[in-house]
Formats: sequence, structure tokens, C-alpha cells
Amino acid sequence: LWPVEQAMLPAIIITGVVLFFIGVLKAKYVEGHWLKSGMEMMIVSLTAALLGFLIGHLISGAIGISV
Repeated sequence: LWPVEQAMLPAIIITGVVLFFIGVLKAKYVEGHWLKSGMEMMIVSLTAALLGFLIGHLISGAIGISV
């Protein structure tokens, strides 16, 4: 398997693409433009993931745990 450092970028890209298509599917069932819905789903979800990663990194550094 790949080291985490090499797997991080492809994982983020694949996750972003999947989230975009989930947003597009959402637009089919809830009235809205497909592009706006896809971008909204992708941006909100990836931002939440980034914030979770950063908070976890800060907390692990504050309590002295190496991740």
C-alpha cells in the first residue's frame, strides 16, 4: 500500500469528486441548479474535513501525541 503522504492527495481528490456528484444527485431531488448544488456539497464537506483535521492536529500537538 501507499505511504500516507502519497495517498493523501489522491484521497482528497477522489473524495471531492464523489462529494460533487452527491451534490449533483441532490439537485435532481431538491430543486436547484446541479452545478451550484455539487460545488456547495463539495466545498462545505471538504471545509468541514479540513477543520476537523486541523483541530485534531492542534490538539495532538498540545497534548504531546505525535500523529
